[in-house]
Amino acid sequence: MFISKFTNIAATLLAVVFLSGVFAVFSYTSLGQEGKTETGPNKQAIAAKPDIKKKSLDARWQTVLETALKDADSINEPFNRLAAYGYIAKMQNWAGKHDEAVKVLARALAADNADTSAAAAQHRDSRMSQLAHFHAEIGDIKGAIKTATTEVSEMNRDNALSRVAAVQARHKDLKGALDTADKIEQEAYKTEALRHMAVAQVEAGDTKAAAETAGRIGDKSPLRATVLAAIACARAKANDRKAAEQLLPEIREAARLGGDGTRFFGFMAVAEAEAAAGKGDEAIKTAKQIDEDLWRDRALQRVAAGQAARGELSAARRTADAIVDRYNKGEAERGIAVALIDKKDFAAAAKAIKDITHDIGRYYALLHLAKAQASAGRKADARQSLEEALKLADGLENPEGFGGVRQAALAQYAGARAAIGDADAALKWAGEHTDPWVRVMARIRVIQEAAKVPSE
Repeated sequence: MFISKFTNIAATLLAVVFLSGVFAVFSYTSLGQEGKTETGPNKQAIAAKPDIKKKSLDARWQTVLETALKDADSINEPFNRLAAYGYIAKMQNWAGKHDEAVKVLARALAADNADTSAAAAQHRDSRMSQLAHFHAEIGDIKGAIKTATTEVSEMNRDNALSRVAAVQARHKDLKGALDTADKIEQEAYKTEALRHMAVAQVEAGDTKAAAETAGRIGDKSPLRATVLAAIACARAKANDRKAAEQLLPEIREAARLGGDGTRFFGFMAVAEAEAAAGKGDEAIKTAKQIDEDLWRDRALQRVAAGQAARGELSAARRTADAIVDRYNKGEAERGIAVALIDKKDFAAAAKAIKDITHDIGRYYALLHLAKAQASAGRKADARQSLEEALKLADGLENPEGFGGVRQAALAQYAGARAAIGDADAALKWAGEHTDPWVRVMARIRVIQEAAKVPSE
């Protein structure tokens, strides 16, 4: 359920404003800004089959999914209702029921069209873009393109198509992503599609192809720097810091050439790449060159995350201390706690969790801790961690610009209970909740954990 709020920030810079609503829950990705795209990559060179593995659900979980569908029908809030149908469709598609998944998305469209409330009259483009995204997620590209081009207004159509191309790229259908990108008229959104292709190539381990794709992104787009930074981070993760360091001059140059209004994206990329290459002090200096307070803190948070992932916890703490924004500071602190959890230093992790600045970060760190404790055979401790997390979830409030935080957290709690082996208790808890949106998503999370369904 973690869909990026920064889609909206990018769109604002392009004078195309959406409201993410409930989908805007804590998944940070720097998205498309101004830039010029050169001739697209060779289609044959990047062609790949969609990487969507389908399995099946046993009768029990299929029944749970049918119950979730009934609950979805009773949701009144337009964004929540659409999301509920969308995630159910994704689950059905994973289980090999593609035709049923398509019907569920048709049901979502029909429900939206039938809704005459004031809430439904607002921000329909945003919902329809999300619907196109779900069509792409289940591999229904024809339906995705149709939704993006017929249900979304002309002003926002390119944004919707870019989202479809992003899903295709993530599913390794790079040729299809390029075909979709060719339908996009605004250069900024074409550039964004290229970025997703390059990132998909990085994730597939083909950094050479990703570099070629990055070369097709205009020199004045900060996205070129973000793609090169992704390549540098991938090389550093593969324990080739020297190769990562060799990219730094090019990344810095790409960031320097970025447009003044969006240059902070480039500097964020440089800072992240410097941190990945083991140059934490330089990364912090780069981050502090960003004038915008929020993005400077976001860059520092990325630096801290890189330091924590490499086990440089003292350095990560110093970086976290330099962050002013409460949420970004908490995210940096959560990264430190997660690093300790992954090292199975549960005592130190528990202490670090208590020091996290905000309840949201503390909550998700507790879920991570509970799963790790259960895996280590400490189920009683895991249950205690989850009970502490539930108390936090009940009191969560939405940060400025976000929605659905408490509901998403409650659904994740149910999934975590299933993950530690308490699926029956999780389902019982979900069924007793008064909010139909929470009931739907909690059941989805339980099925994901119990049936080992990938979340993306």
